[in-house]
Amino acid sequence: MRQGAVEGALLAKHHQEGQKMIWKKKNLTTTSDAVANNDIIVNNNVVANNNNYKTRGPKGSYLPCQHCGKINHSSFKCWRKPDAKCTKCNQLGHKDVICKSKVQQQEANAQVVNQKEEGQLFESGFNKKMVMAKSNNEPTVIFNPSTFKYMVSYDGLTIETTVTYKANVIEEWINFVSSTYTENPKVVGLDTEWTRVEYKKMKVAILQLCVENKCLIIQLFRMYNIPQSLRNFFTISDFKFAGVAVMNDLEMLENDYGLKSNINKGVDVAYLAKARWPDLISTGGLKSMAKELVGLDMKKPKKVCISEWKTKKLSLSQVEYASIDAYASFKIGKVVLN
Repeated sequence: MRQGAVEGALLAKHHQEGQKMIWKKKNLTTTSDAVANNDIIVNNNVVANNNNYKTRGPKGSYLPCQHCGKINHSSFKCWRKPDAKCTKCNQLGHKDVICKSKVQQQEANAQVVNQKEEGQLFESGFNKKMVMAKSNNEPTVIFNPSTFKYMVSYDGLTIETTVTYKANVIEEWINFVSSTYTENPKVVGLDTEWTRVEYKKMKVAILQLCVENKCLIIQLFRMYNIPQSLRNFFTISDFKFAGVAVMNDLEMLENDYGLKSNINKGVDVAYLAKARWPDLISTGGLKSMAKELVGLDMKKPKKVCISEWKTKKLSLSQVEYASIDAYASFKIGKVVLN
C-alpha cells in the first residue's frame, strides 16, 4: 500500500512539471520576436516594450525613471516626482530626504559643533559667560567663548593663547605674527609637551609657539598631516626658535611628525646664557633662567607637568602651563640674542 502511494505522488509531481513546461513554452518570447516588437533587451532577457516604463527589469534593477533617469527605483517612488511634497520646506517637486534646506541645516549644525570643539567648551553655560581659573596669587586664565581664545594674565600683561589642530587657524596665526612682528632678530619661543610614561618615549603631543603675547598651542597628535604653512615657518621664515635644549625639541618634531627645520633655526638659550654669563646662570633650567635673566616667577606644578597632554580638551591649568613656558622661552630668547 505504501509503495502505491509513493508511485502516485511521483506521477502527480511529474504531471505538474509537465504543465509548467507547457506554460513556459506558450509564454516564452524569443529575442528575435522582441526586436520585432520594439522591446527592451537586457542581458539577453526581454524586459518590456520600449514604450512602457512601468515594468520592472531584471532582478535588482528598474527601467530608467521618467523623473530623474536613475534605475535603482521605480518612477512612482521617485523622490523628485512633481507632486512630491517636502515636509521640511513645504515645497513641491522633492521629498525631505533630498531637501537642500535640510542639508544646509546639517552643515550649519556641524560647523557649530566644530566651533565648540575648537573653543574647548568644558561645561554647559560656557557659551554664555567667560570661564576663569584663579587661586591665591597664581596667574588667572580666562576662556573667551566669543573669540575661542584663552587669556592668561601673567607678567603684568595678558597672553592671548589659541589652542587648535586646524590648518587654517595655524596659517592665520603665522601670517599675523609674521606681518606684525618687525623686531630683529625675529624670535619665537618654542616648547613641546608629551605624556610621561615610565621607561617609554612617547610622541610629542603639543607644540607651543609664542611671539610677544601671542601664543599658539598646536595639538599635533590630532592632525593627519602637517600644513605647509607650518613647514615653511620652520624652514624659510626669518624667525629663530628659542628654548632650553630646543635642538632636542626640533629633533623630536622631525622624528615624530616629519616637521623639519633648518639647522640654524634653533637657539639653545641655556647654552648661550651660560657662555655669556657663567657666574649668573645656576642650573640652566627654564624656571631658574626665567628668574635670573628676565625676572619671571614661574610655577611648574608636577601634577600638570606629568598630566595627560594627549587629550582633546586641555584643562585651564594645562593651557596656563603651556602658555607660560612658551612665553618665558620667548623672553629669554630676546635677551640672549640681543
